[in-house]
Amino acid sequence: MKSFIELERQRVANSIIELERQRVANSILSQYSKILLDDTGIDITQKGRKRDKVDLTRIFCKYVRYNLGFSSTRIATFLNKTHASILHAANTYDHLYFRELNFRELADFYITRFAAIDGVEMEEPNHSDLMTLISCASEKTKGIWLKLIQDTEMLRGIATNIELVENE
Repeated sequence: MKSFIELERQRVANSIIELERQRVANSILSQYSKILLDDTGIDITQKGRKRDKVDLTRIFCKYVRYNLGFSSTRIATFLNKTHASILHAANTYDHLYFRELNFRELADFYITRFAAIDGVEMEEPNHSDLMTLISCASEKTKGIWLKLIQDTEMLRGIATNIELVENE
């Protein structure tokens, strides 16, 4: 059984390690928030509920959570928010991305900028977005999407050798 002094030493060591992890996380996250601040003059780490700020926060949260793998708690600490706010921002990103053209254009612009920081070329951003959607869909949904694509004006009349598979 560990003594009180050993337990206290371990607790202090863990606290120091956690503080260093958060310092490194803040250093990384500040690179992305600084781009938003420089471009728009909006500081996403400050409180506020204006639509422009909220949209930029959604884009930031979605990118750093899903592309960089930061936890919602780490992001929340950086932005002075709760982890639930981060999850909500990332989830509402998807809703707006597929329904609002202005938001989609803004998101695509900043996601490409953020990817440049990471040294990732977004040569085919639509491809990666489609592959993400496809990976989340059931086979039946994929079949419905394929049928919709094949029935578009642009593809109508073009011979395709793709058969619709209905497994569900």
